[in-house]
Amino acid sequence: MNKKLIIFAKAPVPGKVKSRLGKSIGMEKACDIYRALLDCLISTCQEEESFKIVLYVAGSQDFFKKYYPKLKVKKQSEGDLGNRIHNAFKTELNDSTQVALIGSDCPLLSMDHIQEAYKNLTSADLTIGPAKDGGYYLMAMNQAHQIFDGITWSSELVLKETLALAEQQNLNVELLETLSDLDTEADLKRHQEFFLNSNKLSALWPYPS
Repeated sequence: MNKKLIIFAKAPVPGKVKSRLGKSIGMEKACDIYRALLDCLISTCQEEESFKIVLYVAGSQDFFKKYYPKLKVKKQSEGDLGNRIHNAFKTELNDSTQVALIGSDCPLLSMDHIQEAYKNLTSADLTIGPAKDGGYYLMAMNQAHQIFDGITWSSELVLKETLALAEQQNLNVELLETLSDLDTEADLKRHQEFFLNSNKLSALWPYPS
């Protein structure tokens, strides 16, 4: 089985990443947290050999080429988030049978969730990992279905509208466990145990500098 994992990411620049969190704890600290979470995610994924990783980057690619030289780095396409996601799936499914896409905002996303997403595609058209804020932290497909037109991005309607478009196309959808993204100070406090139990993240706690 030819599998790929797309990771959507941004170069860690203060004020450009985790800006909602930065308004509460400072942009520099929020950027530090983003970078640490991203590094933990990529490091974990690199340990798995059953899929190939492709980094799709918004903004400069220099950071990723410097710190992750073994990974393929591509630029996200133009347009809204839905257009960028769809184009990434379409590109990677040209030479892959299963493709999953994740961001770097969900600390509790594990390799088990990713492997479950691939497994579901043996009987489903689409796997989605719902986020508690109404969006999703993961999506996996074996064909580049267009289920992103007209989505109200950055709202609590994202998952609901995506599922409605999937239903209109008679797609069989499997849902993973619902997890929480990390976007606000309240989200950060909820993930305190995760930070304290991580070698790479524990140094960032207590988070207010």
